[in-house]
Amino acid sequence: MGLKQTPQAWYFKLHKCLVSLEFSRSNDEQVVYLKRSNKSHLIIGVYVNDLLVMGENDSDISKFKDQMMNFFQISDLGQLCSYLSIELTQGGARITFKFMEHPTSEHLLGIKCILRYVRGTIDYGLVYEKGETKAKLVNYSDSNFASDVEDRKSTFGQAFFLSEMLIS
Repeated sequence: MGLKQTPQAWYFKLHKCLVSLEFSRSNDEQVVYLKRSNKSHLIIGVYVNDLLVMGENDSDISKFKDQMMNFFQISDLGQLCSYLSIELTQGGARITFKFMEHPTSEHLLGIKCILRYVRGTIDYGLVYEKGETKAKLVNYSDSNFASDVEDRKSTFGQAFFLSEMLIS
């Protein structure tokens, strides 16, 4: 098997494992898996070879981790503190900055704008509440095909909500 097929093989093996544990892949997002029961829900987000495990019940999450150990050698990294360059704390999120090696005046203006926004929204955060019984996954997306007149690049953005809670 070549290097190009390795990620596909990993994902296929993970997919088979999650399906065997009664998870279903989201119709809207191929890297989100859901397991629903009368008592709780589990959501698995897949990013390369990392899994983001979210659920209402700590015992369900522990059971899932134990089941995964039967299939893979895994490491439990504990509570999530960073995901896709976003630092997370219980009760909110903070913005982290890149471009620290060669910042330009354009980056400085952007940082000032971000800091003004953060100052005005310092008490805001993302809240994920346990106990939602009628969870509904909704995806909003927007795209713009080759509208940048300089380089003809396209842009795309999307947001996933579980009930009224932003998850991706």
